[in-house]
Amino acid sequence: MRRVEHLLRATANAEARHFWFRGLRAFVTPLLSLATAGRTRPLLLDCGCGTGANLEMLGTFGSAFGFDLTEIGLRIGREAGRTRLARASVAAAPFPSGAFDVVTSFDVLYSLDDGVERDAIAEMYRLLKPGGLLVCEDTEVASTFTEPPSAIDRSGQLMTVLGDRNGTDWNLGRRLYQLVVASGFTGAVVLPTKSTPIAKLCGTSTATPPRVVEESTEPSATELWSVRL
Repeated sequence: MRRVEHLLRATANAEARHFWFRGLRAFVTPLLSLATAGRTRPLLLDCGCGTGANLEMLGTFGSAFGFDLTEIGLRIGREAGRTRLARASVAAAPFPSGAFDVVTSFDVLYSLDDGVERDAIAEMYRLLKPGGLLVCEDTEVASTFTEPPSAIDRSGQLMTVLGDRNGTDWNLGRRLYQLVVASGFTGAVVLPTKSTPIAKLCGTSTATPPRVVEESTEPSATELWSVRL
């Protein structure tokens, strides 16, 4: 338990300045702006929020809430002054159906068992208002490569092998589209970034898909934007 707390505190210290977190926020911010455009007092929910650090970003677009199963992470978040936090499983959130305009999930699904990941996405669907939007990011290390090959390539290969052994799907991003559509979400299209080998998945129920206005500096992942009808 002490090791987990040490890891979470180290993560909390890095969330404000590390390139991965900064890159994630840079990419997600325009999507959130589009997702909340025209909505009056939107409610946003971060599923599997960890320490709740992303609530500060989400809170610039409306009233933001978060929940996580890890008690230590939530305690660190409360120590930082974040109060809109609850403890719960991503597959059984303590909120009423159709309560939120936007639901987010950042690097959560890859660590879940197959059945639980499907339950989690179904729960996200339940939590959204009709026409609400899901913004979901998850990992895909197989897309990470360099030319000529370097330690980055070997790291992705090692993560895939170790993940297969301990039940962590480091390439869940490849299946994210199918998982989300199976839960009833609609309107997803793939929008690759220009400078990184990252598949970005975005979608909307309108005729014209949203346009990504900033590039990401994050490592390989899949970003999903989809709609609850």
